[in-house]
Amino acid sequence: MSKTVWPMAKVAIIAMIGAFLLWISLIKPMLHKSDVATATIPLVNGKTLDVTALRGKVVVLNFWSPDCPPCIQELPDLERLYQTYRAQGLVVVGIATPGSSRSRSLAAAAMAHVTYPLSVDQNGTLTRAVGGIMVTPTQVIIDREGRVIDKYQGVVSGEEPMDEILRALQQK
Repeated sequence: MSKTVWPMAKVAIIAMIGAFLLWISLIKPMLHKSDVATATIPLVNGKTLDVTALRGKVVVLNFWSPDCPPCIQELPDLERLYQTYRAQGLVVVGIATPGSSRSRSLAAAAMAHVTYPLSVDQNGTLTRAVGGIMVTPTQVIIDREGRVIDKYQGVVSGEEPMDEILRALQQK
């Protein structure tokens, strides 16, 4: 190859590798999305939570990581949300993303006095069930009929997810 073609070939190869990695990490999981509303969630206490058994309730699946400062900061807000609205049918489930340490997840949740159910998505099944998680925290909101009505990326104390959660709670 000539000296001018080789640098352009390197750029093309790097671009193709980058596009492939983007496909694998971001786009492909969305194409193979399954229905999280029918999932069974293994909890850290050894029990399981069948999402279909939660029909009639509003479910917030909070995908988080113990290595994510905004995730840790929002744990008390999620706990307050859970305590305030659980009598009205709100269920919050904290799901630590794949690669999260079980012990660090439990320690972070204990420091925030979390009482809602917790899971660590060791093999990524739950993450794939919602079409992938690009950032933490991410909240997936399931209405009383078992339909995913929102997938919000960011801290739950913002207006958008709170409005959606409260609207879902008001619908009977």
